[in-house]
Amino acid sequence: MNDVALKDAMWHAGTTMADEPKTLRIRLGPQGRIVIPAHFRRAMGIEAGEPLVATLEGEGRLVIETRKAAWESLLKLFEGIPKDVDLVGELIAERRAEARREEEETRAFIDEAVVEQR
Repeated sequence: MNDVALKDAMWHAGTTMADEPKTLRIRLGPQGRIVIPAHFRRAMGIEAGEPLVATLEGEGRLVIETRKAAWESLLKLFEGIPKDVDLVGELIAERRAEARREEEETRAFIDEAVVEQR
């Protein structure tokens, strides 16, 4: 490891990220703010003012990640879908079929109501 890499890997007091805790208790501050600990920010490569993505996962779990990490997570959701599958086309076809079914049900209901009135 060269001097620059060593300096980048060392935080204050001569510790590395491997020495820092990966889980910490933090408190919710005024106006609902939280402070991301410095060693977390360094490990994520983020600085003050950088846009992040916050995702509420289930009850009581908040995930905060960089936009790049959020984008990569989103892409993973679609990894198993073959490239030749047209999700938009399939959704439109399903919606149109559902609309036709609803229209047929409505017409049948109206026809039945008219027959009953005669």
